[in-house]
Amino acid sequence: MSDIFGVSLDLSSLSKDSTQPASWKRYLQKAMQETDPEKLLRLVHGAELALYYRWQELGSEGRPEECQAMMQAVNDLWEIKVQKLGWPGQVLESEK
Repeated sequence: MSDIFGVSLDLSSLSKDSTQPASWKRYLQKAMQETDPEKLLRLVHGAELALYYRWQELGSEGRPEECQAMMQAVNDLWEIKVQKLGWPGQVLESEK
């Protein structure tokens, strides 16, 4: 388990299957259906990390279809963060 930004995330499953194309897709599909904000945040972080690992594995050798699907997943995750999780959040008084 890793504690990222105060959210515990089980990374053990990522190290093994994160390089499989289905891994990030699985996280994204679950995130799109999740309504609990805490679980949703974990799924979003899991999807982002799985995408990162997959990009590292692909390097410049990725198939255009998969790379395009991964870019769409990044956009979908951004929409989830903004629409469902309320990112980027409220502006702090000290930042005004």
